[in-house]
Amino acid sequence: MKQKIPVIILITASLILLAFITPSFIHNRKHEMSNNQLVASHIYGLIAGNIEKPIGVTTGLSSDEFLIRVLEREEETSEKEMENMFSAYLSAVKNQFGYDAAFVISDKTKRYYTPNGIAKTVNPQLDPYDNWYPLFLDTGLNIQVRTDRDQLFGYRWSIFVNARIIGTDGKTIGICGIGLPMEAWQQMLLQVEKEYKVKINLIDNQDLYFGGNKLDKGAYVEVKVLGSVNAGTSDKMTAKVCEILEKELGIPGNAVYISYWGTSNWGWNGGNF
Repeated sequence: MKQKIPVIILITASLILLAFITPSFIHNRKHEMSNNQLVASHIYGLIAGNIEKPIGVTTGLSSDEFLIRVLEREEETSEKEMENMFSAYLSAVKNQFGYDAAFVISDKTKRYYTPNGIAKTVNPQLDPYDNWYPLFLDTGLNIQVRTDRDQLFGYRWSIFVNARIIGTDGKTIGICGIGLPMEAWQQMLLQVEKEYKVKINLIDNQDLYFGGNKLDKGAYVEVKVLGSVNAGTSDKMTAKVCEILEKELGIPGNAVYISYWGTSNWGWNGGNF
């Protein structure tokens, strides 16, 4: 009888400890997920706020009555006078909003107007960098956000916000836009990564297809392992990953692809493991 008492005490203590640990683990897990959602919302708001302003400015330019009137009278105005008017107009945009890359392209003459004058004549046949112009017109969109190299600023990577300019007859008479240096965005996102200890990857709205059919919800997951991939362990991980994706994001297991990659060379801190 005396020997059973320590066993009962031990079992009771274990149950009490488990009762405390389990709610604490669940609470911490929920708290971590809540914090991640808050960080994601903050980052989204930061990015949206920084892109909404140039979109608003570009949209305003495309509907400016002065801009439309000048473009419609381009054939009646000398090239030099057009250049001076647009130079003054775009310089005012630059000074007011702080965008050094602001431009207007005439669909009639294909002149590329900037704050510094006429930079070039858009010609996709001679310059592959000009291919974006007819491609944008063919989309039928009134506004577009894209990334490309800016020829006028040493081919730096930039985010361009372009808007279609519609004349009084309802036809396209040109495109106006603003270029935002990618470096400024990189610095902003690096600061967020440092502050919240996260890694940010930006992608566009890429569709996922299974068996030739577009998915409303789907996922592609990569798992990289130091060493070889164990079939039994990876099978268990696949089950767990699918379970999490379905529970948290509503993605069914039959819409999930998971690939496993094993490697014997994994670098860290100036060397390999």
